[in-house]
Amino acid sequence: MPHDHGSPLSEDDLLDRRYKASQRRFERECNSHEAGSTWPWIVFAFALAIMIPALIADNWTEILYGASRTWREIEGSVQNLNWH
Repeated sequence: MPHDHGSPLSEDDLLDRRYKASQRRFERECNSHEAGSTWPWIVFAFALAIMIPALIADNWTEILYGASRTWREIEGSVQNLNWH
């Protein structure tokens, strides 16, 4: 049950005011950042988009080889345990 502190506003009015205040705060925060500050993020995203496939292509064979070698070592040690 809502607390009544002698406020003539209904609950809907209070929610509406709170919503409008948060919207104004959001707009103020958005406008406080200058529009030019987005370009470093665009450059960063572009560089990342180029780098990630290159990194994957470089290390993919090593990763696969390392994983298969490790698996063979585990398999070998399990077989050794079974033999003894």
